[in-house]
Amino acid sequence: MTAILNNINDIKGFIPVNVNIGKDTIAPFIDASLLEFIEEPWLGNEIIEDIENNISATSGIYLDLIPLIQKPLAYFSILKALPFLEVNIGDEGITRTESENYKTAYRGQVARIEEQLKTDAYNSLEQLLKFLEISKGSYTLWPYAPGYIENKNYFFNSSVEFSHYYTLKNGRVTYNSILSSMRYIMEFKIKGEIGIDQYEDFFDKKDSTSNTHEYQEAYQFLKNAIAHFSVGLALLDGWVTLTDKGVYFYEQKEEISKETNAESDRIIAKSRDIDIRGKNYLAKLVTYMNRNIDEFAPFRDDDDVVKMDSDTSSSVGQIKGAFGV
Repeated sequence: MTAILNNINDIKGFIPVNVNIGKDTIAPFIDASLLEFIEEPWLGNEIIEDIENNISATSGIYLDLIPLIQKPLAYFSILKALPFLEVNIGDEGITRTESENYKTAYRGQVARIEEQLKTDAYNSLEQLLKFLEISKGSYTLWPYAPGYIENKNYFFNSSVEFSHYYTLKNGRVTYNSILSSMRYIMEFKIKGEIGIDQYEDFFDKKDSTSNTHEYQEAYQFLKNAIAHFSVGLALLDGWVTLTDKGVYFYEQKEEISKETNAESDRIIAKSRDIDIRGKNYLAKLVTYMNRNIDEFAPFRDDDDVVKMDSDTSSSVGQIKGAFGV
């Protein structure tokens, strides 16, 4: 078992689990959770090994980093273990865990616990990744981690930033599930409207602290457009689903769950509405750049982009010959 959570007290520091629960009961789920939810998608093997090798450190970044990784790992481990804690698996088959003093919780009660564990797990994962981002100057392994490398391909630095433009349930995992749709939107929708040169200029300056007021304003329109287009496409692609609690990553639900997925016609209608909002934001961006044309030199000098002749132009900014032009 990983040294990151090497005894049951490490878990009890974050989750009020029963005193009777043993290390051997949870151990198989800790390593599986570490690999599935933290190592492979985000931190990578090198960072996990580094943390394990410095688990007893008494100074430096590890004093903050270790609790921050222990917390989501504890939540994910209990979440993964819950279905097995409800039952016994043996020669007599699968039986419920009950005695004279203890009764198995009703499925609705378990479902509520699962939901809370999931929320806490992803919120604490977000805090871990945020800390690593802030500490990348001193913790030099992070810029080589899979989560960092993948995230730098987009205009948003985190799901928290994305949620400023479109709120997602279970932020980081939902955000991660729409990235394929976002890649398509950036490549074909955004570049097609503002031109490749201006797109690359925006991307190169996205983390700059010295952008002009005009660029800061333009980024608000741009990020709103990307966020709305991406969610709308991801709904149609099936990467996320629409429920009575909002948009979040798709997962199978047991029939007992009261959280119901939207019907296909509602999803199509919602996706269309989100797409319209994305178009409005993108049109606003192009109009703004036209009105401040000299502030956006790559856009101004791109002969392949149709410029605005008047405030009433309906197809400004589009690449010649693309998207109906």
